[in-house]
Amino acid sequence: MSLTARGSGLLYLWFESFPIVFIGTYGFTAGTLGLAYLGIFIGAVAVIPPFFWYLHRYTEPQFNEKGELKPELRLPPAFVGAACIPICLFWFGATSRESIHWIVPIIGTALFSIGAFLLFNSVLNYLGDAYPKYVSSVYAGNDLMRSAFGAAFPLFGGAMFRNLGTMWASFLLGFLGIAFLPIPFVLYKYGEQIRKRSKYARHDL
Repeated sequence: MSLTARGSGLLYLWFESFPIVFIGTYGFTAGTLGLAYLGIFIGAVAVIPPFFWYLHRYTEPQFNEKGELKPELRLPPAFVGAACIPICLFWFGATSRESIHWIVPIIGTALFSIGAFLLFNSVLNYLGDAYPKYVSSVYAGNDLMRSAFGAAFPLFGGAMFRNLGTMWASFLLGFLGIAFLPIPFVLYKYGEQIRKRSKYARHDL
């Protein structure tokens, strides 16, 4: 499973908990439930300036004279992104209870969009740089995986959160996030060796 497919699956599965938490626990109405997603929006907006600063300060100077970049150098932001997602899920599971104000889990949700933004941008750029001759097929395959997981996971999400409870269901997703956390680090360290073993990947960078 690709990192982006994992992220899409966890995102849409996790979204199934929002009505359970904010309507069932905090008493939001169907009309005000949408406000619970503001944390995700704010996180997505807040991560853009530091990400662009990082690209300008650290990534752009590493391009060669031909405007090319070693694909693995795209991945460092994914280190942060991969960590933000399980942190968000543990935060959400631990704080979604009546004794804790509803703003606390909403603040935690911002970490998911920060993590997803950094993962998607880093991984998709990495794939494009690593497989430039087959970039259309690579992106199409990635999108197929993301869409498949995004469509399938919500089918059992509601039942999972109702049966396990919000805390343990969120913790389960958090542990899944931890299981995939090493992938960008592994690709950063061994990606060049992996690419050189593939006849489809770029070998000259």
